[in-house]
Amino acid sequence: MKVVRNYYDLSQAERESNMRKLEEGGTWEVPEGDISEEQMKQEIAAMVKQSDESAKDSNFVEDEARKERFDLMSRSALLLAKYLNLNIEIDTDNKKHSTIELSGGPILLLKEMGKTVREIMAVLFSSADEAWVDGNGIGVRLVFFFEVNRKVPAAGEHPAG
Repeated sequence: MKVVRNYYDLSQAERESNMRKLEEGGTWEVPEGDISEEQMKQEIAAMVKQSDESAKDSNFVEDEARKERFDLMSRSALLLAKYLNLNIEIDTDNKKHSTIELSGGPILLLKEMGKTVREIMAVLFSSADEAWVDGNGIGVRLVFFFEVNRKVPAAGEHPAG
C-alpha cells in the first residue's frame, strides 16, 4: 500500500495562485491543515494491515519492533513533510523493506524552526537501514529504506552461515 501526499506540489500551486491574486490587488490566503493526525494514524494502520496480509505469503516474517519503529517514522515523516511542504510517499508493498520518500524544492532546516524539525530529519537518517539523496539543481529527493521484516529460509533452504 502507498500513502502519497504532495504537499510541495500543492503549496507551489497555492503560492502561484496567491501571487497572481496579489499582483491583481487581492489578498494572500493562508491554507488550513487538510489532514488530522488521527487520519494519518488510520492511513498508517491500514497500510500496516495490508503489509501484514501480504507478508504471510513470503519468506519474510514480521518483526514487531521494526514495524513499530517504521510506524513512528512514518507518522513523523508525514508531519515533517506537511511542515516543510514536501511531497511524501510511504510504501510498504515490498516484502523486504518499506520506504519513506520525501521530495520537493530545497530543504532548509533553519534554527528559527526549532529543534523538532531538525531532530525528525536526523532520526530518519539515523534509523533508516539505507538512505538515498538525489538532487536535481532545483530540488531534492530523499528515500529512506527500513527493513521491517526478517528473512527466513524457505523450506529446504539452508540459512547463510
